[in-house]
Amino acid sequence: MYDRTVSAWSPAPWFLVSRPLGPSDEVVRQGVIDLLDRAIGSARVTRIVAPSGYGKTSALRQWADRAEGPVAWLTLTEFDDDPVRLHRGIVSSLKRSAEAVGGEASHRLLQLIPDVNRLAASYDALISALERTAASLVLVVDDAHLGGEALRDTVAHLVGDGTSSTIHLVLAGSADVDLPSKLRIDGALADVSPAALAFTAAEVDQLTATLGITGDASLAERIIDRTGGWPAAVRAVLFDVTDSAAIRGHTGSRAIVDLVAEEVLPRLGSDLAAFVLAATTCTRLDANLARALTGRTDSAALLEACVRRGLFIDRYEDGDETVVYRWHVVLAEACQAILGERDAEALERLHRTAALALRDDYPLPAVDHALRAGDGELAVDIIATSWAGILLQAGASALERACRTLPRPWSASPEVLHARACCLDVAGDRLGAALLAERAVALAAEIEPGRRARAALVAAEAALLLADEHPVLLAAVDDLTRLLKSATDLPPRTYGHLLFLAGWAEMRLRRSPEHAIRLLESARLEAIAVGDDVVAHRAGVNAAFALTFAGRFRDAEARLDESNAALAVRADWNAYDGGIEATARGYIAFHRGEAEEATRHLTGMVGGDAGNGPYALLAAFHLVLIAADAGDPVGLDRAEQALDRFPATPAHGMPWPEYAVFARCRAALARGHADEALDLARSIADLRFVPVMAGMLAEVHRQLGTIDEAEACLDALDAQPVPPYARVGTLVTRALIAAEREVGDDAQSLVEQALSLAVAERVARPFTGDDPMLRSLLAERAARGTRHDGFLADLLARSEHDGGRLRAGVQLSRREREVLGYLRSSLTTAEIAEALFVSVNTVKTHQRAIYRKLGVTSRREAIRLSI
Repeated sequence: MYDRTVSAWSPAPWFLVSRPLGPSDEVVRQGVIDLLDRAIGSARVTRIVAPSGYGKTSALRQWADRAEGPVAWLTLTEFDDDPVRLHRGIVSSLKRSAEAVGGEASHRLLQLIPDVNRLAASYDALISALERTAASLVLVVDDAHLGGEALRDTVAHLVGDGTSSTIHLVLAGSADVDLPSKLRIDGALADVSPAALAFTAAEVDQLTATLGITGDASLAERIIDRTGGWPAAVRAVLFDVTDSAAIRGHTGSRAIVDLVAEEVLPRLGSDLAAFVLAATTCTRLDANLARALTGRTDSAALLEACVRRGLFIDRYEDGDETVVYRWHVVLAEACQAILGERDAEALERLHRTAALALRDDYPLPAVDHALRAGDGELAVDIIATSWAGILLQAGASALERACRTLPRPWSASPEVLHARACCLDVAGDRLGAALLAERAVALAAEIEPGRRARAALVAAEAALLLADEHPVLLAAVDDLTRLLKSATDLPPRTYGHLLFLAGWAEMRLRRSPEHAIRLLESARLEAIAVGDDVVAHRAGVNAAFALTFAGRFRDAEARLDESNAALAVRADWNAYDGGIEATARGYIAFHRGEAEEATRHLTGMVGGDAGNGPYALLAAFHLVLIAADAGDPVGLDRAEQALDRFPATPAHGMPWPEYAVFARCRAALARGHADEALDLARSIADLRFVPVMAGMLAEVHRQLGTIDEAEACLDALDAQPVPPYARVGTLVTRALIAAEREVGDDAQSLVEQALSLAVAERVARPFTGDDPMLRSLLAERAARGTRHDGFLADLLARSEHDGGRLRAGVQLSRREREVLGYLRSSLTTAEIAEALFVSVNTVKTHQRAIYRKLGVTSRREAIRLSI
């Protein structure tokens, strides 16, 4: 079968990391095996370049079957010129080899989780893991010419200066395999030429004997003379030939076509020959696809018959007995040429059948088959229903290439132009994306009525990715939701992708996190149902962030813990949600007042591989707030530098200019630049769609003494849905305003409301900080009594850590400050010990030390002195 268009880290399909199984009666090419042994043993990289049909795969399989050490195998596809996809294949192949070897030496390699967003570091980790293995390992890369420049760079990563013996590479391809010139200069490269793979007369004699062909003594020499020893041509000549007089023709592609048409297929019998002509429509297939192409219910048995007869087909078998077959390109192309000459319409029907069979699971190969069938409308329809899924699986570059291969008028279809626009958007070409989208909208008005519904659905999908302004994104989400309700014939996979996009965009609207969660959860379940692990993972982590934003921190953490780290997002999609998991965890820690933990999660996002994606920007924003909260001038200078990368206009529904201005406002306030902070605060015109920031802005105005403006912000928030953790902040700000106005009972009532809302998710940040009035309110709340003794005790302990003021000369240890905070609460000594996970005697020891240092003799005196 074909490789999926998945470039996020997930294991490559098993049949691409397995070496093919050889027939039991094949001729063992000992001379070639010995040659490969010498070449592989003499250099870090062995390159084998020869035309199709020279037996490269068979020769390497024979060598690998007899090799003393471990051999990993990777077959490339036409999509593997992508660095991340290639990395996925290499790691998958090496892991599969390690599984076969087993033992402690393979453990580190098996535990390795690649970081596809930092390829150089990931290759370093891979090499480090390989160095722990017991023996040198050989990696065979078949069809290496398909790796292009990505393979060249990969070889440089793996081989380095060519002096290490960690891994040996064998690269086999039918076209040039470009490699760093330094390998040859350093003597780290060995080349095997086509001539070395050509059959010798002795091998032809062996082959004729195996096939039961009789002939005179000159038969082998005549075959060599006519074929040049080209293995495919030799086998084609000899296949089921019983009379040496049947040998004729010339070398070259036409000769192969003639040999297959006149000698190979007739000897199969009409039944099997018809099956082969139809089944070779797809180079890689399984029994189900063969059944779709041929209409034969016995397709599995017929494929096995082809293998037994040595008919230019490789067989790959997985541990669960799943079998995939790959026709040799020489035979497949010859059969296609034969069928095209005999019945061009039948060939087109077969390609159309292949396109329909492959469209759901392998859409890009399906597009190629649709074009070979001459059915541009089908190709457009496949792109229209699959492009979003391809993007979700980070196949933007492959999708762009597929769109460009369409002939006119199909290449100018609104659906195709919208898909291409989103590819450009993912790649960061916002202007190019906008221009293509404008063309698509203009052309959509001119298409025939029967295509308008499909074009409208694609346009609504694309708008979710391309819209920047909040009102435009809002309209796009509502349009897609309306169209989804009326679209009853969507394939399940496509429906799941659309649910994901709707939930993903709804999350950016911030109008209903719970609705976003429902959409993303539905998308996750749809993806699981169709076996789409990558999109299921993507929907899961986005649902986790939606849960985070909604204030359901525990549920978000549970979902993040369930997510498969091995399905990490690759570089293409980083434009949208790169680093989402780390940002979600950092966001939770931030609002829980766990500054160190938040910083740990968020720091790696800034300036990392997530680039200037939305989650990298969110991380930068929160790092400024953390440094401002801590009053850390060095950290503030460092964090504020990242604000220069914020977009000057909204992007994908996020008001980044307002984020940057507010962050600079908090930085100015932390530095004591009140006038600058006030000017920045007043320049923020509209925070309707960012309620969390609006609540923070109210607190900034309170600290600046502009109480009327603080209350205006709070009043506006009262009229709209606000996440619970943000509501905690607004209640605390109102309590502080009430305290400043000396309305004590109102202040205490508001503190209790805030505690009630905060306790379930441990939202602590609004209660922390070096604000004497806030500490006084909390201490008074403890004295009056609360329904949340344990939580309040923890907050009081934190306030001591954050700089509770003691009289001059008094120095308490960190633990003593924590215990003093708990002493302010109504918790008993036993309850304090339980909260701190220590013994009662340990608490009493700290208590005595606190009394001694403060010069008091009772808990009440200690509390009064420390407030």
